[in-house]
Amino acid sequence: MMRRPWLLSALVAWVKLPSVQGEDLFSLGEIDGSLLNGASDACVAAINTKVSCPSTLGLLHFDSDMELDTAEIKELCQGSCLTSLADLRDSVKRTCGSEVTFEDPVSGALWKASYLMEEAIYYAERACLRKGNGQYCNTWFQSAPADASLCDECYKLILWHNAQSPLSEDTSEQKEIYTSASSSCGYKKQPTQTYPPLLVSSPMATPSCSSEYTIKTGDTFLSVSESQRVSTHDLATANRLDSLVSDFPSSGKLCIRNQCDVYVVKSGDTCESIQSENGLSKARLRSWNPFINGYCDNISSYVNQTICISNPLGDYKVPENQDAAGFDTPAAVPDNIAPNTTTNCGLFHNVTAGDDCGTIGLKYSISLDDFIFLNSMIWPNCTNLWLRASYCVAPVGDIADYPGYGPEEDEWTIEPQESTEIAEIPHIGWLNDSRPYVPLANSTREDCWEYLWWNETYAGSPISCREAALGYELDLEQFFLWNPSLDQNEPDAVSPTYDFPCTISPFVSYCMQLASPTPVPKTPRVPPSPRAAGEIANCTRWFMGYFDCASQLSLSRMTMEKMYRYNPSLKEDCSGYTLGTFYCHETLDDLYHYDDALYGDDETSPITSSAPTSTTASSKTSSSAAQPTNVSTDGTCGGAKGKTCLNSAFGDCCSSSGYCGDSLPYCGGGCQSKFGKCDAGSEKISPDGTCGGDKEYTCEGSQFGDCCSQYGYCGRATDNCGKGCQKQYGVCT
Repeated sequence: MMRRPWLLSALVAWVKLPSVQGEDLFSLGEIDGSLLNGASDACVAAINTKVSCPSTLGLLHFDSDMELDTAEIKELCQGSCLTSLADLRDSVKRTCGSEVTFEDPVSGALWKASYLMEEAIYYAERACLRKGNGQYCNTWFQSAPADASLCDECYKLILWHNAQSPLSEDTSEQKEIYTSASSSCGYKKQPTQTYPPLLVSSPMATPSCSSEYTIKTGDTFLSVSESQRVSTHDLATANRLDSLVSDFPSSGKLCIRNQCDVYVVKSGDTCESIQSENGLSKARLRSWNPFINGYCDNISSYVNQTICISNPLGDYKVPENQDAAGFDTPAAVPDNIAPNTTTNCGLFHNVTAGDDCGTIGLKYSISLDDFIFLNSMIWPNCTNLWLRASYCVAPVGDIADYPGYGPEEDEWTIEPQESTEIAEIPHIGWLNDSRPYVPLANSTREDCWEYLWWNETYAGSPISCREAALGYELDLEQFFLWNPSLDQNEPDAVSPTYDFPCTISPFVSYCMQLASPTPVPKTPRVPPSPRAAGEIANCTRWFMGYFDCASQLSLSRMTMEKMYRYNPSLKEDCSGYTLGTFYCHETLDDLYHYDDALYGDDETSPITSSAPTSTTASSKTSSSAAQPTNVSTDGTCGGAKGKTCLNSAFGDCCSSSGYCGDSLPYCGGGCQSKFGKCDAGSEKISPDGTCGGDKEYTCEGSQFGDCCSQYGYCGRATDNCGKGCQKQYGVCT
């Protein structure tokens, strides 16, 4: 696994300098000579030499797989950047020699003096990988189809590049993966180089202890956790003990830190029961015990262990004089300030591993709304914090004086009049598009394409928020995000719930849809090649044989009997299975039959349940085959009208938001199989960026990233794919 130093941002800022004679000069880091052991002045000067590279290089440092446009790729890959980096690396090696080391000021790790150059070269070369036909892989990955072959040349190049990374202490595992993939896919294995390690030494971190405890006979994880008032998880972490708390030491001393009031988790406990018993919000329980994941479904793993029910970092005391506690002048702007964060800021916070909006809000006593206002890059659900980036956590003076902050919207009070005529309700009932102007509910979005106005004289009044959301095919989280006046969660709730009673108010409007749909013309789907001989007629989807037969059965959610029936060349024992061959796993029969166990007996289904009968291998259905009769004509699907995307002009898949299409956002996570085709296993692919939990969503194949973090969110960053990554719900590195 790649080891990367935690550098102080002020010392290794990726800085673009003014152009000189038409070239962009880029600094890999302003390195203080005190951090270079045994370096001469000439060595320090060499390391701080600027290179002729675009600022894109600095962004690759944080996201090595970021999508680049054509101009950025040309500037990075076809200019003098790679040559300039290689020249600087060679110059540093010559000038500094092999004995000079760079000391990471945070971790204390020692690296060879050429580390920054090697790291930059690695990221630049990765972004510039391209196929034999000249196409850059960065560009190919952006437009590759969801069912693209894993034996494509670009996958091969990525594995080859990983196998010879100079940043890894040991590349043997990556080389094994590359060798195995080369054999499975049948392509010629390119030779890989082995580089001497750049990491000289990595000291073990020393925990900061508030006290020590001497182990006594009969002590256990639980007894010490209770007597010393610490969570069992923190006791194990601080002392580098077995994370499964199954092997307690018999002698020695233990580091005690982060003391708190503790609660012993019992069998059958849930987060809700613990919160109720101890008077806690979910945000506090999660913030004080960050090892509990976002869905709180791993609480059973901590039975007979202690967790914190008070703040292990101590309670924050709000000063009596609020004005005196504020900031009169802006703080110095850090080099690693996050994008779109205000520089008129009284205090900045540098995000470290384990931080989230809940812990930051508790630490600095700032509401989520104010935090987002000062840092406008933050999403409303606050799941996109950047590690090692600085965010504003306190305004200068009163935040209400900031431009754009403003007062809350005026309250509207309209007295109903008995003589007021009720506008005629159109055929879609209470979804009245021809309504007169009605004021928006407080804080409801103003840029929506469609709003709901509920008149209390309609039948069924009043209606619940859930009914309103379901009427527009919205999930509750999205509904409350667009209409926050109805949300009863705490402003800084880390894992909000939406099971509270909620009724929409009459005489105000609510946002129900953001933009008018713009359908995309349907692109015909071409069967892949090579396909297995003798496959069943009317096949509509295939998978490529990349893993062994048993693994492929599990991934495609097929029985051996069904897989053999669709692909007779496999033979009943799967002995005919061939890697690299495409096998059928979905037919028109699958599309026209619905599993009542999954969808219930829906008498209003827009698609008939009669199965098509195949005639010849070239025909899709016989003349007696049932065809969808409620095909979408405007690119929308599902909802009250129950339109299907099958055979529509816009694509065969119906997305979670109710639009037809053929790409991953339509056919993958959240795809509505009752109203069109869906990729195999799409019901388990995350439609909203969450993973694991009660729904057991997986991130692999989702549009949010393939890795599921320990907190239950999909992504591609180290925090998602590295430590704590849940491999049963996605890919982990």
